[in-house]
Amino acid sequence: MIDRLIRLAFSTALPHYDAGDRLIEHFRNAGLPEPSVFCETHIWGTADAPHYAWMVHTLRSLLPQLRRIQAVGEEFVGIDSLEARLRNAVLTSRSQVAGPPQICAWVRTSRVREM
Repeated sequence: MIDRLIRLAFSTALPHYDAGDRLIEHFRNAGLPEPSVFCETHIWGTADAPHYAWMVHTLRSLLPQLRRIQAVGEEFVGIDSLEARLRNAVLTSRSQVAGPPQICAWVRTSRVREM
């Protein structure tokens, strides 16, 4: 649910929130060669993983947008205790959570700049 709210907030506030999903197009439009593209996803489930805090801080920063589009109410799910509840739920269920995909692209160019 948290990841869906984060995506909803970005998709309703940013004109090109899906730029990472269109890297080949962006490279081509910039006149660059076709890039090498890969995606990695962080998996977390240990007690000391920093992702719980990252997810809650990100969601907290997006609450004004989510309220503006009426996706959440003023009193949203006890945001102050959400990190601890999320960590506890994952640890108690001996589970893991996949973070958002991180899409990367690069190209090699033939020009080398001399210093």
